[in-house]
Amino acid sequence: MGRYATARRARTAGPGALPDQSRTDGGPRAALAAAIRDRNTAKRARDKTAEAVERAQQLKRDREAALSTYGTVDADVTALQVGMMKTGGTMSLDLPPKLITRLRDRDQAKADLASALSVHTALVKELEGLEHDLADWEGTVKRNAAAVLAEEAERIANDLMVAKRTMWSLSDQLGGLAALYFPQDGRAAPPPISKRALDALDVTPPLKVMGAGPTSEQQMWRKYFDQLCVDADARFAAVAV
Repeated sequence: MGRYATARRARTAGPGALPDQSRTDGGPRAALAAAIRDRNTAKRARDKTAEAVERAQQLKRDREAALSTYGTVDADVTALQVGMMKTGGTMSLDLPPKLITRLRDRDQAKADLASALSVHTALVKELEGLEHDLADWEGTVKRNAAAVLAEEAERIANDLMVAKRTMWSLSDQLGGLAALYFPQDGRAAPPPISKRALDALDVTPPLKVMGAGPTSEQQMWRKYFDQLCVDADARFAAVAV
């Protein structure tokens, strides 16, 4: 499947076909950019079909209303034929031209409604598939955005190790001086190191209150993640302020 996340193979035939993302070897940010493009394409296809569903729904309602205007035509035919029987005649299929026209129009209205129902059903089914495709691409975007975060973490870890080595070296140097005693005024005493210098030997980080909600650092990473899901070129430095 390739190192970075890709969505399942989307449909590749028909007017609503969606792109199929192949394996990306350009790293997580390149994979994210490709996933965002395909996600946006899937969203446009979904939105276009959703609009078509709304139009089909309105057409269905209009044709239902049109058919309802012929609600009495069968009763009118029956009443006419009952009258024929009561007058001693026989039931005839020779109906008045106006009634024949209404029957023909009613049958056409039925056919029109059936066509509208068929179109609406087909579009709803297509929309469901497109919603599923879009959800797949959204998941792919988020997985690739998370991969970019992991890559950023590696960079920060490297910087942190360099900083730690510098801190350890400086701490050893300062601690070595603080532990020495020199002859001073006829006695051995440590050098007059300031409190500020001695306090610098305490490398314990400030205590954070746990359970008090998301920290500013967590919020920073969440903001960066949200930006990456929209723009693969988003940079951590822009939120790490």
